Amino acid sequence: MGNIKKISFSCIRTEKAEDFVMYVRDIISVYSPNENTDEIIMNLTENGRIKQGINYFENQWYLYCANADENGLFFSVTNKELFPQSSVEFSLKPNDRVDF
Repeated sequence: MGNIKKISFSCIRTEKAEDFVMYVRDIISVYSPNENTDEIIMNLTENGRIKQGINYFENQWYLYCANADENGLFFSVTNKELFPQSSVEFSLKPNDRVDF
C-alpha cells in the first residue's frame, strides 16, 4: 500500500467499542487487503469489542496491535517490510577488540 509505514487509530469514548471495531475492520481491509480480516479481528476482539489489555496479531507482512482499558481504545497496523521491528545490535566480542 504505497509507502505508508503505520496507521494508528484511537478513541477515548469506550462506549463506542462496537463502532471502533467496525472502523478497525475497514482499516485492515484497506491497508492490508490481501490479509484475512476476520482472522485478525477474531484474535484482537472478544464479544465484539477489543480485548482488554495489549493484544498483538502478527503475520509475515504486518503487525497488528490493539488495546482497550478504562481510558480508551487503540489500534495500529504496521507494515513490517517498511518499518522493521528490530535493529542491528552492536557488541564487542573478544575477537573484535583491538589492543592499544
